Amino acid sequence: MNVLFNSGDREPPKFGLILLQILILVMFCVFAFRFWYLQVHRGQDYSRKARENQFRQEQMYAPRGLIRAKDGQLLATNDPAYALGLVREDCRDIEATLDAVSHWTDIPTAVLKELYETRRRKVKKFEPLLLVPDLTYDQLVKVETNALRWPGLEVLVRSRRNYTYGPLFSHVLGYVAEANDDEMERDKSLALGDHIGKLGLEQAMERRLRGVKGRREFEVDATGRHMAEFELKAPHAGEDLTLSIDLGLQSLVDELMQGRAGVVVVMDANTGKVRALVSAPTYDTNRFTAGISSKDWKELSEHPQHPLLDRVTQSTYPPGSVFKLVMTGTALSEEMMNTNETVSCAGSLRLGSHVFRCWRRGGHGTVALRRALVESCDVYFYRLGMKLGVDRISKFSFAAGFGNPTGIDMPNEKGGLIPTREWKLKRFGEKWQKGE
Repeated sequence: MNVLFNSGDREPPKFGLILLQILILVMFCVFAFRFWYLQVHRGQDYSRKARENQFRQEQMYAPRGLIRAKDGQLLATNDPAYALGLVREDCRDIEATLDAVSHWTDIPTAVLKELYETRRRKVKKFEPLLLVPDLTYDQLVKVETNALRWPGLEVLVRSRRNYTYGPLFSHVLGYVAEANDDEMERDKSLALGDHIGKLGLEQAMERRLRGVKGRREFEVDATGRHMAEFELKAPHAGEDLTLSIDLGLQSLVDELMQGRAGVVVVMDANTGKVRALVSAPTYDTNRFTAGISSKDWKELSEHPQHPLLDRVTQSTYPPGSVFKLVMTGTALSEEMMNTNETVSCAGSLRLGSHVFRCWRRGGHGTVALRRALVESCDVYFYRLGMKLGVDRISKFSFAAGFGNPTGIDMPNEKGGLIPTREWKLKRFGEKWQKGE
C-alpha cells in the first residue's frame, strides 16, 4: 500500500478558485459603489445632516413695541422672562425628564405628559418643545443646577409683557397671551409658544406691535450644550405707540368709578381725540401674561358685574338728550324748522292715553330752539320729533354716522342701533306707531 501523499491528486478544482475571485470582485464593486453613493452622490445631504447635528438654528424673539400715554408715561413694557423647553433629540429618557421637571416646578407629571404629547407633533426633534412658559426664580435655579444631569432641557430667554398700571388700562390695552391653534392656522408667521394680543389695542395693533423675529445658529456638543453662537438675522422690535389718553385724567375717572358699573369716555371736542376711557369694573391684565389660572379665570368670568366686558365698545346705550342735536340737524337739513318759532312747555305732552313728561316737572314755559337746546326741553323735541317722523330722523342719523362703528382703534366695536320702520316690522312684527 502506498501511503505517501501525492499533492497532484488533491489539487483544488480551477472553477472554485475562479468563483472565489469573482465573489471578491463583486464585493469590492459593491463597497466601491456604496462608497461613491455615500461620499459623492449623497455627499452634500449627509454633510448637511452632520452639520445640523453640530450646528442648530433657532428663532430670536423680537421685543414687542412699547405703549405710552399722551405725556410719555410707559403703560406696557417688556420684562425678561425664562421658559423651559425640551429638545427631544438630546433627551435620553423623556419620562424620567418630565418627572424631574414636575419635581422642580410642582406641575403634576400627568399635566406635563399631556402637554408633551399635544405639542410634540408640532415641533421638530431638534427644536425646543415648550414645557413651562414662565419659570420663577427658584424654579430657574433648580433647572440650572441640574441641567448637566438632564440633557435635552433648555432654558429659553423671552420677554413677558408687563402692564405698569394694571387695571387702570385693562379695557384700553387688553392683554397678550399664547396663540391658540386657530390663530396659528390663520397666521402662518406664528409658532407654538408665541404670544399675541387678545383684546384692546394689543389685538387691534398686533401687526404693528409684534415686530419681526430674528434667527441665530449655535454649535452644540454631544450632550446638546450650547457652544459658539452666530447671529444670522437680527430681530426687529415692534413699533412703539403713543396714545391720546391723559394718564392723570384716566386715573381721576377711574377713582370716581370705583364701586360702580358703567362707562366714562372723555373726548377733546375740537379734535375728537379720546382723553380718558374707563369701563368699570376693571381687572388686572398682568394675570393673563404668564397664563391665568383656572381659579382666577372662574372668578373673572363668573363675576356678577362682568369685568371682562368692555362696555365702551361692546355695549349699547340710549343716547339721551345728546340726540336732540341730531333732531335739530334733521329739521334744519329738511328746512322744516323756524329757529325763532316757539313751543309752550307745561311739563308734559299727552298723546292718546299716554303722557310723555319733561324732565322739569313744572315745564319751561315758552321756548324757542336756542333755549330748548340750552335747557334740554323734552316737550319741545317731542313735538319736533312728531313733526319730522321716523323716516327723516333715521335717514339723517345714518348720514351723520350713527348706527355704524366709529372706527376707534379697538377691536369688536358694535355699531349701535338707529330704528326704522323696516327694523321694527322685522324685529317685532309690528308697524311703527306715532310717538315712538
